Amino acid sequence: MNEGLKGFPVPLARPLSSNTDVALSKWTNCLVYDGTPGTKSFVVPPDVTELLAVVIAAGGSGAVWKGSAGGFVAGGGGGGAFAMAAIPVQPGQLIAYTVGAGGAAVQTATANSGGNGVAGGSSSVGSAITCTGGGAGSTTNSASAAGGAATLGAVNLAIAAYAGGAGGAPTMSSTGVAATGGGAAGSPWAVGFASGTANSSGAANPAASGGASWFASSLNATAGTVTGGAGDRAGVGQAGGGPASVIGDMTPTFTSAITYSLLLGFLATGGALADSAVPAAVTITGAASTWAAGSVVASAGRSGGSAALANPAGTTGDGILSAGAGGHFAGGGGAVGMGSWSSGNAGLTAGNGGRLGGGGGVALGGTTYQGTGAITAGSGRWGGGGGGAAANYISGAAVVQSGAGGDGLVAVFYK
Repeated sequence: MNEGLKGFPVPLARPLSSNTDVALSKWTNCLVYDGTPGTKSFVVPPDVTELLAVVIAAGGSGAVWKGSAGGFVAGGGGGGAFAMAAIPVQPGQLIAYTVGAGGAAVQTATANSGGNGVAGGSSSVGSAITCTGGGAGSTTNSASAAGGAATLGAVNLAIAAYAGGAGGAPTMSSTGVAATGGGAAGSPWAVGFASGTANSSGAANPAASGGASWFASSLNATAGTVTGGAGDRAGVGQAGGGPASVIGDMTPTFTSAITYSLLLGFLATGGALADSAVPAAVTITGAASTWAAGSVVASAGRSGGSAALANPAGTTGDGILSAGAGGHFAGGGGAVGMGSWSSGNAGLTAGNGGRLGGGGGVALGGTTYQGTGAITAGSGRWGGGGGGAAANYISGAAVVQSGAGGDGLVAVFYK
């Protein structure tokens, strides 16, 4: 891992604070790059007296509720906090660090049951940096999960310390059913963005919002609607957020794992990763519609994932309608089901968030659901909160599951 950074500009495209200009490309060696939960340690190399630490706490998971009558809500989890600082050390010093675990997904197969999500775990480096995890999604009407908080101890240079974004607040009246996406992790520039709210006025008009991104909140969802995940900006209707409006893609092939050098490069350039075009949303409607086996994916680009809306009548197929997953730093799309789902294994899945983005919420209303397919919210990644899952008028053994929170990250560099 002790490999130098290559090709990244020294000045920041987006200042990390109002009075600091940090040349991240000077930190040419990686000592720790760890996204696996647990408490571990490292030894400071010879002649090293200062380290650059990037700490991201874990996201909270969304709430879940499965009902056969009445109104229910399920909020998305909060995002983990973010901190970045230069810390003083001594050569040969043993330093403990912790990577927080994302809040576990919550599920139920029993009618009129469910519960709150699970808070994300804290991440830390010694006593210098502590970031707490995002809060748990809630089944309380109009409640939102708080983002985690960042605290700095003795540091040489405080570069960034920002709270995570809140999970959106779901609100229902009468027999409404509403679910919200997860909040984004805190960013190097500001407090993390919250996911959009969702407001449902009755079971025939469920609502679900997409997950937040590092750059924007997802749109609010009103009765009978669903919104896409945020990208470099909020989406447009059901479409995910994009394209990049200020800074183009830093790396066109940035589509799989993020190496530590790419992470620092992103922080140094501020490049917003987004598709060159807004991805289209997917809607399935029509009388007596039948889904073919397999999945229909709304979007899986580097922008926010597009939303999915199903409003069938007499659905008997076995398909899984899936909202789009968010790309790097983006939120997953929300998913909503309405109408009559009479039989079969048809299911509904919200989109997972990309790294640092929140998962989409999923809400199922309509007149009946007698199928056996799962109703699943999107999970967050790298500190993003998981989406909430709320399903009304369900009979049968269908499983309803919230989205898990994303695990945290600790990265440590030296010159």
